[in-house]
Amino acid sequence: MWKKEGASPPLHTEINDYQ
Repeated sequence: MWKKEGASPPLHTEINDYQ
């Protein structure tokens, strides 16, 4: 899910994009 950030979760807005 969080490929760009790796282990750290992306921003709230980014999470929507990865979903």
